[in-house]
Amino acid sequence: MIESKPGDSRVRFLLDELDLKYEIDDDGDFKVRFKLDDDRTHSGYVISETNRFEKFEIREVFAVAYISESPLDADLANALLIFNSNVKFGAWQVKTDSQNRCVVAFSAQIAADTDSESLGAVLKAVVVTADTVERKLSDEDQF
Repeated sequence: MIESKPGDSRVRFLLDELDLKYEIDDDGDFKVRFKLDDDRTHSGYVISETNRFEKFEIREVFAVAYISESPLDADLANALLIFNSNVKFGAWQVKTDSQNRCVVAFSAQIAADTDSESLGAVLKAVVVTADTVERKLSDEDQF
């Protein structure tokens, strides 16, 4: 039997300090659900596993905006790249999931030892950005 990971205690502490409700998945990643305008909701994720680059320890915060069964069409891919040039931080990424679908997510990397105010601001910005694009691509409130 494979046990789920408990999640990075630093993230748990910050989310508790922000009084945000969250779930922890089997990988130990945190899912935070936000209520947005127009009765919409959107989930943001804080990854427990961190990466190092020289003296920096960073973690990813992201939110999904769209899932495609096939590769993205050129117009959408180009629009996301142009969008990247207009954001203060973060970027659109396309990843593949376990079903080989294209997952479009807005992602930001932050310091692993960030403070609660910064984590909260990044989470909100990532979620709002992803939900804005989800609205443009679909009438549904899926994520």
